[in-house]
Amino acid sequence: MKEIVEVTQKYFYIILILLLQNTLSNAQTKAVKTNDKPIIDGVIEDLWQNASKFNSFKQIKPDILADGTVKTEAYFLYDQENIYMAMKLYQKKNTIHSSKGRKDSEIISNGDWVRFSIDPFDNSNTAFFFVVNSENAVVDGTTNEFGEDNLSWDASFNSATSIADEYWSVEIQIPLNSISFQNKEIQDWGIRFARYYAQRQELSVNRIINVNGPNRLINLEKLIGLEGLNKKNNFIVTPYVYSHNEANFLQQSSIIKGKAGGELRYNPTSSLTILATVNPDYAQVETDKEIINVSDLPTEYPEKRPFFTESNDFYNNAAFNSRNIVDIKAGLKIRQLGDLVKTDITSVLDGDDHLWLTGHSIIGNSDTYAEIVGGLKRQQSRNDYNITTHIQKWLFDKRFSFSNWIGTINMPGRDKNEWETVNGARWLTRNFAFVYWSHYKTKLYNPNIVGWNYLSNEFHSIVRTKYSIINPTGFFRTSTIDVYYDHYDLTSHRGNSYYTFTFINSYELHLNDNLGNWALSLTYSPPTNQKFRYRNVANYSDDKIFEDAFSKFVLIEDKASTYGLTVNSDNSKSVGFSFNYTNNHVRKAVADNVSSEIFWKIGSDFIVKYSLGYINIQGSDYQAKYEQVINRLQVEYNITDKINIRGIIQPNISRLPNKDDYRNNLSAFNLTLSWEYMPGSFIYFVYNRYRNSEESNTFSKSILDNNQSLVLKLNKSISL
Repeated sequence: MKEIVEVTQKYFYIILILLLQNTLSNAQTKAVKTNDKPIIDGVIEDLWQNASKFNSFKQIKPDILADGTVKTEAYFLYDQENIYMAMKLYQKKNTIHSSKGRKDSEIISNGDWVRFSIDPFDNSNTAFFFVVNSENAVVDGTTNEFGEDNLSWDASFNSATSIADEYWSVEIQIPLNSISFQNKEIQDWGIRFARYYAQRQELSVNRIINVNGPNRLINLEKLIGLEGLNKKNNFIVTPYVYSHNEANFLQQSSIIKGKAGGELRYNPTSSLTILATVNPDYAQVETDKEIINVSDLPTEYPEKRPFFTESNDFYNNAAFNSRNIVDIKAGLKIRQLGDLVKTDITSVLDGDDHLWLTGHSIIGNSDTYAEIVGGLKRQQSRNDYNITTHIQKWLFDKRFSFSNWIGTINMPGRDKNEWETVNGARWLTRNFAFVYWSHYKTKLYNPNIVGWNYLSNEFHSIVRTKYSIINPTGFFRTSTIDVYYDHYDLTSHRGNSYYTFTFINSYELHLNDNLGNWALSLTYSPPTNQKFRYRNVANYSDDKIFEDAFSKFVLIEDKASTYGLTVNSDNSKSVGFSFNYTNNHVRKAVADNVSSEIFWKIGSDFIVKYSLGYINIQGSDYQAKYEQVINRLQVEYNITDKINIRGIIQPNISRLPNKDDYRNNLSAFNLTLSWEYMPGSFIYFVYNRYRNSEESNTFSKSILDNNQSLVLKLNKSISL
């Protein structure tokens, strides 16, 4: 009888656990509609007591599924034209740490913050997110299915914060004009509230059901019963005017010119957006940070221009690279977001009268999707294009996925196209990953005209395994070993293979509450039969010479080891740093690489950063001696959460010691004042100073460039 009771109890608990898991996995909250608009001042007034409430917060890190150590309350309301969210975050006033900053600045997330995420199509493919810290500095962007963020999407919204002795609070108003959503009278959304408590480095969310992927969109809670949603203004026009003064001190000339242009946004439906731009100007965009690059491929920089970042959830592969479009006369973009289909079509006329056409369509749900993406550049002499298709499938509660890419480009003057294929599979859990990935590129495949630069004539395979030991309350919070096996061969001449092994040991250390969490990583690659492409082929026989999309080359063996060290302090503290050192080979030459940054937050308004990039290549028969130093000093003063001043000084020194100690000295200075005087409307003041010179032991210093520019720009977002 006792055995029967024990067996019965056992199965009872199993059934109870399964029922609880099913209940959690189908957690949903009724959306509350309001006739009274909340006052967005950061103060949680009585109106919020009638809102949808989310109070059961669980940790994602460091102790997953544990209750938050501090209390958090979250609320949701909506009306026909806006959604409203608020959070009340309990902690002592003297433990609150945040900094003001320009929108989307990385400093905003280095402290106490909250995050609101919404999936208006409730398909776990894409979510919009909004981050607000205790100083009311904001970040917005989109999140893909895997929980990976993209900050290039921007929206117009209103937020405010308030700080009391025992808590701080935040309110946010998001106009429906700023997002896309379903064309339904009654609809359900996905929603998540997150809170980062910097004092304990603790991240908590209102719901989590999949511990293997805590940031994946399948963990969003379902918000049901939103009805009567519409966009108040179908037309939003954003005109701008700007004045530009440019002085060239070498030629003793000066130019003053003005420009006007604008952008028109039209929303025929809640899920369809038509965006047109004429004479856009991007003077407000931050100057690209100099990057040390000694590879065969040119340096690629991320896209920051608003017309293109409107579609950041598209074109995230090699089929189209918008940075290839240097100047824009006019552009037209059509975006349709649906339950199962997302489509973007973009057309741009550039300053050389070339017509660019791009298209991207994604079909599928959270388990399976297929996409096709392509780009076309029409010129008088010829047309260039490339097209890529992609299929991806997830299995086993999204722990396993496999995918296939096939891409093709035209090659002017050739009878056949070049092409690529990518195949991958991965098993991913919270503490274990196994990945296989292969990339096959034909002899001359390089879609850089409308896509990204590739090293062609290559068959590259990767096998990766990763395992983490997680101890949420220990000194070593996480200890991870990561092993890569890379195998390379030529597609035109198989049998010229080589391989590398890479071992990475990484640790997250919790020193104490004052010093916070630090990250440490050690990398080592043993000497194997590695090879590199050497492009001076004059002294080699034809049977040793191969070709890719850049030029002819020979393969040179370079059996050498690589090792590196990376250390990062806790960025939520007032003072911190990052440091990276790598010792490797560049064409049989020993190379020392250093990149580091230190920062000092002086209160919540002022931050000073200094970064150093350094490389010293000692030289070999295949590589000249080379040395480069890039210094970057950035000073940022945030007068308010919406008025920001930033100054950047960036001297860059390059040396070729074996060529009469040739030196190139490039210095740049940038000063930017930005003021968002109303949501979506800005005033920019930008000053740039640029100086470039060269010298060596055989000739004296010569000035190559010496100029400055001054830009004043005003734009205003107007709803019609």
